[in-house]
Amino acid sequence: MRILHINYYDIQGGAAKAAYRLHRGLLETGQDSGMFVAEKKSNDNSVQQLFSKSRLQSLHITQRLEVMLAYWARKHHNFHHSLNCFNSGIVSQINSFEPDIVNLHWINGCMVSNKEIAQINAPIIWTLHDNWAYSGAEHYHFSGDERYRNGYGKSSFWDVNRLVWSQKIKYWKNLDFSVVAPSSWIGKEAAASRIMSGKNIQVIHNGIDLNTFSPQTKENNRQRKTIAFGAFDLSDWNKGGRELLQALRILRDKHKREFELLLIGNGKFGAEFQNRSTGFIVADKDLAKAYQQADVFVLASKYDNLPNMLVEASACGTPLAAFNTGGIPDIVEHRENGYLAEAFNSEDLADGINYILDDKNHSRLASTARKSAEKKFDINNIVSKYINLYKSITSE
Repeated sequence: MRILHINYYDIQGGAAKAAYRLHRGLLETGQDSGMFVAEKKSNDNSVQQLFSKSRLQSLHITQRLEVMLAYWARKHHNFHHSLNCFNSGIVSQINSFEPDIVNLHWINGCMVSNKEIAQINAPIIWTLHDNWAYSGAEHYHFSGDERYRNGYGKSSFWDVNRLVWSQKIKYWKNLDFSVVAPSSWIGKEAAASRIMSGKNIQVIHNGIDLNTFSPQTKENNRQRKTIAFGAFDLSDWNKGGRELLQALRILRDKHKREFELLLIGNGKFGAEFQNRSTGFIVADKDLAKAYQQADVFVLASKYDNLPNMLVEASACGTPLAAFNTGGIPDIVEHRENGYLAEAFNSEDLADGINYILDDKNHSRLASTARKSAEKKFDINNIVSKYINLYKSITSE
């Protein structure tokens, strides 16, 4: 059985890491797995970059054009939008690989067009890393926006979401593909959508190496605690920086907590608090060391599918604090391995962080965090579930 994974990057970004870990896990079990990317960041010979230097330059020009076309939608919504309207030509390379299964992941950035997806010869499994595949051009939609369910009626002169959704309906109407939902939340949303209603949808979490991400003994009775916050871009609106800052102020003023921030990712955040930054970390072993230093890992995302950083921190025995939104409840078990705060309520998030930092709670939460990761996110178990799905598709 020949499996081919398609993702824009191999190790840069959450979707890339999830796809790459699955690919490597399949190889380690003896499966014939390949990975095609638009831009390769690793030195792994099992990963193939599809675009030459000159073709990549052309792709970047197309990406800038897409950004211009999507400007109106981005102007009114903070979320990223992708059109995938322009053919890239890579479908011939995909088909020439002669895969038995094509596993799509995050294929935006003009990597493959909506039309070209329908030209893939092999059975398709689509692992959802955000809402784009069953929505319009938006990667996440606002709460209460039901157009992905009912159809995109014309709402303005230039409605890029309606344009992209119409293309998907046109080109994918006869396309039979299966769907992997990394969280229960995104699985339910996909099943309720016009595009993916009636598809074979299975919930399979993203997996991690529990040997790399593992606990390290730390001194818990320190007066000044370490609060970790991470994202590819720390200033990303969707990561909830404004709400987190307010929560930290409440933690300082109401709960009288002394703490330092450990920032994992690009950019600056929380200059009014004592902080240190690791910058963006690529290597998993270095990322694990960062989580191991923290007394709590906080993620204040407004919308998220199954954030890798929460899973990784949990495996390192670091309790979690996050808002009750999206797929986060699949990871954070309230008052068991962390604290699940009322969505976007900064005071409840501050109360939750304080609850975790209390010495009488911390060791229990840390222990449960590790056990929860072992139960749900072991890459070996995740790979087995994917293999069973692949076999069920190819044997039909």
